[in-house]
Amino acid sequence: MRIYLTECDSLKNVGGACRANGIGMTVCPFIKAAGISTCAQDLNDLTACNGWGPVKAVIVGKEAISNGYVAAHVLFEFISTVSQALKNGPTTRPLLDGRNARRPRE
Repeated sequence: MRIYLTECDSLKNVGGACRANGIGMTVCPFIKAAGISTCAQDLNDLTACNGWGPVKAVIVGKEAISNGYVAAHVLFEFISTVSQALKNGPTTRPLLDGRNARRPRE
């Protein structure tokens, strides 16, 4: 199950249903047209989550580049922020972020 955070309290509500039914989740903090700051609450909710059982992966920024919402170097820095927040948080789930690509030039 893929969800975008945190509208309709989806991390808690959908997460509970997935946990109850043995379904895995991929969660995606969503960056809106106004930029990185639009998903700050998503990141806060994600790192505060105590129900990581069904979460299998976190995807950051997939649509942000293709929609032209952020420059590649800005997204790269945000991915680093998310990665660090997840390392310091309650999970060891993978962050799918394109790190195998070289850092974009500014």
